[in-house]
Amino acid sequence: MDNIDTENINLNICSDNSENSTNNEDDINSRDIHHNSSFNSNESEEKSSDDLTTSLISINNDEEHNILNNYKYNENIDTNIDITVEHFMKLLNIYPEISTMMNNVKTDIKNLPDLMIFLKEKDHKLTLNIMDYPQNCFDKIFNLIKNNNNENYEEEIKFIKDIVPFFNDEKIIEALHICNKDTELAINYLYENN
Repeated sequence: MDNIDTENINLNICSDNSENSTNNEDDINSRDIHHNSSFNSNESEEKSSDDLTTSLISINNDEEHNILNNYKYNENIDTNIDITVEHFMKLLNIYPEISTMMNNVKTDIKNLPDLMIFLKEKDHKLTLNIMDYPQNCFDKIFNLIKNNNNENYEEEIKFIKDIVPFFNDEKIIEALHICNKDTELAINYLYENN
């Protein structure tokens, strides 16, 4: 009988040791999995960052490679910024939807990549020049747009403000620009997009 009890005890000890061994292996495996998943997470973050960079500046062919190496309009910084703003304004006249995209960026900076990708598709060289000094370029662009629009839409702004005084000038100008100065359409646009 004593012999059987000893065997049971020995079996229980062995059983406990194997369970502990299994638990230790599980702990080690879970640490490995956690380590690997955090490693994979870092890899995916790096890949996302690389994808964004590639989408903005990609070297697909010789022409783009030449643009990347020789994209400045002028070596003088101030002159280059002025030329960049001038080219941007020409592009804005061709694609008035840029105005809406810029307003979206002003309300939420997360929309900036969409604007930059759109600009890159239309004029890669212009986009690269903007990216060199974005703050300076956009400050000049916004001031120029504001001054031009206030002069161009003075009568229309006054007319719309007499009817709907609670919209600010920027929103009214955007609506007038999109609606080709048609005040009725602009008022409808303001109500629909407020």
